[in-house]
Amino acid sequence: MNGINDRKGVSVDESQFIQQLGGELGLPDLQFSEDLTARLVVGEDVVVDLEWNADTQTLHIYSALGHVGEENAGLMREMLSANLFGVGTTGAVLAIDDAQREVVLCREFETETLDVPRFAGQLKSFVERAAYWTERVASVSHSEDEDNAAVPDVPTGTDILRP
Repeated sequence: MNGINDRKGVSVDESQFIQQLGGELGLPDLQFSEDLTARLVVGEDVVVDLEWNADTQTLHIYSALGHVGEENAGLMREMLSANLFGVGTTGAVLAIDDAQREVVLCREFETETLDVPRFAGQLKSFVERAAYWTERVASVSHSEDEDNAAVPDVPTGTDILRP
């Protein structure tokens, strides 16, 4: 069975997972599409996609943060520094999607070893990071002098997903 562990350590499939996750997040209508994807829209600027891959027994979460130009060396340095040991990304990875020319925050989870309540907490942290980096990418892309742009404070403790 391709699934994750619920609170009792019993393996559940993707439909049980998304139903339990929706309950944890206060989103009872959350469900996967036919291609095992789901989208969370948080506020006006943050979109987080979830993709369940039964073949590899993984769950990918990712958020497109905005477009970036080749001239943004300062932002690239900042992103690489944030990736170091996951300190500025809470374990996720910042990357460039060359085809779309945008910055993406992404993270992979093994479905067999992940429990729903813990994942819900990790997802909330991911959303906080996505919100921070979306703002950061936007500020740099609109800045004339990217190297002198101020780095905004990193938000912490925000419970974004709860109404």
